[in-house]
Amino acid sequence: MNRLPKSFSGQINTVDIRLLRIFSTIVENGGLTQAAAHLGVDSSTISRQLTDLETRLGLRLCERSRAGFWLTDEGTLVFRYVQDLMTALQTFRQQIHDVHDALEGELVVVVAETTLMDRDLKLADAITAFRHVAPNVTVRIETASMDQIFPMLEDRRAQIAIMPVHDRRSDLYYQPLYQETIRLCYHDRHPLRTTTSPITPDMLSAYDTVTVQFETKMGRILSDLGLKRGPMVNSYEGLVAMVKTGLYLGYIAEDYLSACNADNQLHVIPIDGMHYQVDIMGVTLDGAQKKAITSRFLSLMQEQSR
Repeated sequence: MNRLPKSFSGQINTVDIRLLRIFSTIVENGGLTQAAAHLGVDSSTISRQLTDLETRLGLRLCERSRAGFWLTDEGTLVFRYVQDLMTALQTFRQQIHDVHDALEGELVVVVAETTLMDRDLKLADAITAFRHVAPNVTVRIETASMDQIFPMLEDRRAQIAIMPVHDRRSDLYYQPLYQETIRLCYHDRHPLRTTTSPITPDMLSAYDTVTVQFETKMGRILSDLGLKRGPMVNSYEGLVAMVKTGLYLGYIAEDYLSACNADNQLHVIPIDGMHYQVDIMGVTLDGAQKKAITSRFLSLMQEQSR
């Protein structure tokens, strides 16, 4: 063991960090002479600083002689730890820089077109609260169809998406906000409107039910209830349009149903157990939720949704 009288207290100050940087430079340049040239100082200064470090640590870090320069076993370990320390310091500096800069700039939040109509979506309240904690951030709200939202997140055209979630992706982070209820509906033109008998589950199985292609939970519910699949569309707007033909049944979110049913020609199937619920979540690229601006807004959205 290349131990010197122990003097290291466990405390690291600015001088220690400077000496550790010099030691790292010596190792990276392969010796004291090369390190001195790299730093623009004379070799005696480098040698004295290395000795100071060894004394402070109580360890012999390297052997230096006319035969050459090499690290002791302890020096090899210390060099590895110095690299870890320098990386940690750089990360810390960057994180502090991010804290100062994070609550400035623009935050783009994309909301699923149908979700924007939800009564439980406290978006305005969250933006107002966010303005108080981050007055230098401009919040921009965009709406998009479900098939447009994921590309917006992936291309970083939006930092947060607020949307119904049916299945989760491993590369995304999900913050639960609230749930919405989805009801099975029919239109005045549908044969159910003129039936004189109470509507039963067996009666429903005779009719096609339109589905949405990204709504995997809807497809599972249809299978569980024995409902017959009809055509598939790529948006809720398309689903409502198909239901309004009177040819199909369709599952529609309660708040969206209220918004698109001004003429009261859409009706909920009056059978218990025919509805289901979908989670509405704040979604970001995995890792983005750790950024101060994104984390703070998601927290406020969750608080406002309680």
